[in-house]
Amino acid sequence: MACANPEMKGTTMRLRPAPSSSGPIGLAAMALLAIAVPASAAERFVNVQLDQAQIMRYPDATETVVVGNPIVVDVTMLRNAGEIILTGKGFGETNLLFLDGRGTLLEEARLRVREAPTTLVVQHGADRQTYACHPRCQPTVTLGDSSIFLQRSATDIQTRNALASGAASNGPAR
Repeated sequence: MACANPEMKGTTMRLRPAPSSSGPIGLAAMALLAIAVPASAAERFVNVQLDQAQIMRYPDATETVVVGNPIVVDVTMLRNAGEIILTGKGFGETNLLFLDGRGTLLEEARLRVREAPTTLVVQHGADRQTYACHPRCQPTVTLGDSSIFLQRSATDIQTRNALASGAASNGPAR
């Protein structure tokens, strides 16, 4: 299998077949793996889209919510509703801890921030460009894009918003 990473050009990667589970050694290895990895280790993530907000319920006795990495996700607690608003701020994974009034852990939630499934990423060597495709692809400002692409896209967005604001403040066209 040839590697698509330009920094590793010429590197060949080989996939090894999984060890056979037949025979006593294979079965013993599988049994040990089943004991060493409890079912709870199959971590469940709440997926949050970058730059999107979504609502999540929290345990009833929750007094405090601790965010593992606030660069990845922002949390707003709605006290009377039993819900929080999660906003994806940066790509990656983090966790939330829900504590009661005495600081006892009630629950932990794992979060993963990803780009929208309708996002197209174009890579030109080290330069990256991102497009939102709904259904036509349009440039969008996204973390990790090349600075030239970001600046051009941001300028286009600001110009469009200024024109729209000017048109709105001038009243309807006659």
